[in-house]
Amino acid sequence: MARRNDAGRYLLEGLTPEQIAGRMGISLVSVRQYLCTLVGEGKLQHADIAFNIAQRHLIEAAIRNGTDAYRILDEHGHRISRDLIDLYLLTRDPRSDLYALICEIEVLLHRLVKQTLTAAYGNGWWREGIPELTRKNCQLRKEEDKTPLDDPYRYTTFIELKLIIEKNWSVFSIALPKPLSANKPNTLQMLQNLNGIRNQIMHPVKEIIEYESNYRFARKFLADFDHLRWRIDHVRPTF
Repeated sequence: MARRNDAGRYLLEGLTPEQIAGRMGISLVSVRQYLCTLVGEGKLQHADIAFNIAQRHLIEAAIRNGTDAYRILDEHGHRISRDLIDLYLLTRDPRSDLYALICEIEVLLHRLVKQTLTAAYGNGWWREGIPELTRKNCQLRKEEDKTPLDDPYRYTTFIELKLIIEKNWSVFSIALPKPLSANKPNTLQMLQNLNGIRNQIMHPVKEIIEYESNYRFARKFLADFDHLRWRIDHVRPTF
């Protein structure tokens, strides 16, 4: 297990699968086995692997130009290991991973916002912490839902979470991770960007390779919450 975790750590540090093989003194096939096992364990995403394959742009171009990527690459003089091509083909589509990241971020923020407001305002958190328009919109969505949920807060949208954080920045500047709490304009822009990514992934029209920057952005944003995850997931308000 230690060797497998080492391979995953090297990948997240930015090493390519080939570099990991060289660092660990093992074959590329063994690296593939380690990394795919970590995906199965939920410690990595397929996109983490695909976006660390240095030759991904060449392989992706070959895929778009024909059905036999191996032959096309060889004809153009690109000596890329078949094992590496196979690994890219297995992991190349980041859209489901990006969607999962955005969902995880949204759920995390949803919990953090309610916890923070409850700690700050007690039982009055809904009226004191949530903008009036958002409260009305949530109530309207609840009324329109054929199987309504009890709590209107559960109808908040991603962009409304951003507005709530902006309205209550004095309390969220303490609750948010330091990389986010240190710069309000930047953090609000990041939340706006995440909302844009969320909209894009719901209507995917980009080429697969074009999702890389969005994926890395969302991955980094979520990683900033790592040290707060247990509290957000398990601590419940006492009011």
